[in-house]
Amino acid sequence: MSSLSDNTQEVLKEIFDLYKNANDGKFCRDQVANAVRAAGLVPTNEEVSRVLGIADDQNSNPISVTFEELCSIYEQLAQNCAGSYEELVDCLKVFDKDSKGKISAVELKQLLTALGEKLPIEMVDELLNELQDNNADVDIFALCDRIAPSSITPHNAH
Repeated sequence: MSSLSDNTQEVLKEIFDLYKNANDGKFCRDQVANAVRAAGLVPTNEEVSRVLGIADDQNSNPISVTFEELCSIYEQLAQNCAGSYEELVDCLKVFDKDSKGKISAVELKQLLTALGEKLPIEMVDELLNELQDNNADVDIFALCDRIAPSSITPHNAH
């Protein structure tokens, strides 16, 4: 079926079962981005759209996907992961003004909700509540560990 680990397939199956239509046992394509993000990837909407476009060429049903197709989509998105863990750390270090490995939670919130693909404020607040310290700073490595797909997170980072 796919080269995904058993654990990843189990996670995807749980997510698929939550979203699938009871009538036809398929999954609405509108939910694919949410599903792969729930499974640990962080693709942009553009990346998801591109992969879905490829899947549409191979599938006569452009509205829904099967579990096997969801696994294939996940696999493609995981392989297209932009950059490495180290590159993510390096990008965030640009905002580390005093070279202590931390970013202001206020500045990070502004970045995540205002630039690029804007994240919902609720999602950012939840992330910051988990990661900010008593000085309202966020450790760069803890942030990267939390947001980087497991496929690029090194086991012995930092």
